[in-house]
Amino acid sequence: DTERERERQRETHTQRHRGTERDRERQRETKRDRRGVGDRGRHRERGTDRPMAVTARYLIYFQYCGTSYSGVMKTPSHQPVAGVQNHLEAALQRLRPDNEVTVSISSRTDAGVHAHCNTAHFDLRRKKGKEPFPEELLVTGLNFHLKPEPISILKAFRVSDTFHARFGARSRTYTYRLVTGCAHRSHLPVFERNLCWPVSSRPLNTDAMREAACLLLGTHDFSTFRSLNSETPFKSPLKTLLQADLTPGTSVATQLTHHSHLEFLDLTFRSPSFLYKQVRAECLYTWF
Repeated sequence: DTERERERQRETHTQRHRGTERDRERQRETKRDRRGVGDRGRHRERGTDRPMAVTARYLIYFQYCGTSYSGVMKTPSHQPVAGVQNHLEAALQRLRPDNEVTVSISSRTDAGVHAHCNTAHFDLRRKKGKEPFPEELLVTGLNFHLKPEPISILKAFRVSDTFHARFGARSRTYTYRLVTGCAHRSHLPVFERNLCWPVSSRPLNTDAMREAACLLLGTHDFSTFRSLNSETPFKSPLKTLLQADLTPGTSVATQLTHHSHLEFLDLTFRSPSFLYKQVRAECLYTWF
């Protein structure tokens, strides 16, 4: 009898415990509903079963021909030449989001500079009741609205709301395409005039250039390699250069009889980050 009584007490205690857990779960669900969040983390509009507007952060990979832009960064509306960022944000607004979208770009490029692949992130909130854009649909929609600009979205990924394209980038790579055999841009093939830099009508001393480039590798104070801007007082001049290479370049032009004398060279620099106009100064240092 004593044993049966103990068993009944244990069952009663278990039922009470289960009842308490169910009450706690109901309280948690009520709190989520009050905040507008339903089951499985889906946002709900208060008092309805309709999903609330959801803000999603995306990482995009994009490329562009920079000839006709002031650079990649956004310019004020009163300036006659826009930046790539202006066109990206205009295309995003044509998707009719529920917020004003600001694009954060990982790597700066100046006027006339092209990008094989740059990255950026932005937050996009759709109207109430609409799910976030699938990544492939976002790429298709942006490329449609970017026409006829020479800007293309390569890929898009949904990322966490703590991700930052600029501060999360592990390295940045810049390449200067040099060409010898002509001293002026007008002597270049028309399809190369905006894609390379004519530096000399005579061959360069590539061995000396490679030797100079190697001296830049490692961690140094690059104060003499930067230009002054508003951020100069707040940025350390210490930077680590991971790559400084001079390699033979390629061009369709060298396969043509009229331009077979041209020699193309690629001068490449890679670092976790650069100072303002540091790469341009390093290129000039290596060349001279």
